[in-house]
Amino acid sequence: MIIVINGPLGVGKTQTGWRIVESLPRAAFVDIDYIAAVTPFDHNSAKDREYAYESAAVVAAHHVRHGYVPVVVSWVFETPEQLVLLRERFVGLGELHPFRLSCSPALLEDRIRQRGNENIEREVARGRELHAVLERESSRADLGYHIDASARTIDDVASTILRHVGIR
Repeated sequence: MIIVINGPLGVGKTQTGWRIVESLPRAAFVDIDYIAAVTPFDHNSAKDREYAYESAAVVAAHHVRHGYVPVVVSWVFETPEQLVLLRERFVGLGELHPFRLSCSPALLEDRIRQRGNENIEREVARGRELHAVLERESSRADLGYHIDASARTIDDVASTILRHVGIR
């Protein structure tokens, strides 16, 4: 089983992914941001996204071969087509269950600012942009089972995902 956590930066994908794997006896977490950590990396480049998906599939396959299931995968999938490409790379690794996390734009900005990273204004702008893109794209096609994380704790979001896939 592959659990995909989709959403804009700052929504809690990484924390939710870790919470899920920490609550299970044998599970793995693949954060594509770290798997695809090469420079330069252009999120708008189909070639670079393909590299990221293939790299994540190699790591996920390794985990599955060694009995670490489910594998939780985290990244921003801006279009349904990007999820289809990921699904194609993960064939044979188990059923893919995508989830799309969201929260209000104001809360998203607060969460990004709390990170205290360099280039915070660029991250805030990118967070707003991704929020708008995901809202628009999800109105036309499936980007994952929607969970509004605005008023939920990380534990609650993780539990909701686990219940939805039939683990709890």
